[in-house]
Amino acid sequence: GRVTQGEGDLTTLGVGPTIAYYFGDAVSTVRPFVEAHFGYQSISTDFFDASGWAFGGGAGAAVMLSPTVALTFGGVYEIQNVSVEDFEDQDGDEFRLEAGIAAFVF
Repeated sequence: GRVTQGEGDLTTLGVGPTIAYYFGDAVSTVRPFVEAHFGYQSISTDFFDASGWAFGGGAGAAVMLSPTVALTFGGVYEIQNVSVEDFEDQDGDEFRLEAGIAAFVF
């Protein structure tokens, strides 16, 4: 993602697997889910660059638009460990709300 505020820019990129379990049957319009993920992340700002690992999990609901496409809404808790140029490793955690589109491959 990319955020610009005033004269500052923040760019983040994360890559890694996510596993999720969706509750409900094939005809459910709304399916609650739980998920877990692990991945590599890179953070770049006007002032520093950082990279490292993150893992976490979350829960939410998927609103099915078709049998294979859904709008998703949920909360995620994530633990991060990043190396910042010219500094010691930094540990942190965050909670965020997310919304997105999911495509299912069966």
